Amino acid sequence: MKWYDFSLLKGTVFFATLCLITAWPTFKDLIFLVDWYWYLILFIVFSAPLFKKMYS
Repeated sequence: MKWYDFSLLKGTVFFATLCLITAWPTFKDLIFLVDWYWYLILFIVFSAPLFKKMYS
């Protein structure tokens, strides 16, 4: 895979999630039931190894 393939993958996941939120009301309700800080915690957990690798 080339370097730009990862950006394409991230965009694909982002727009697939937006599609699920708009096309499937049950998924939207499930997503909005979760408090915002859980998404922040997951972001920190999953991005920490990437930031560690970038700045080391």
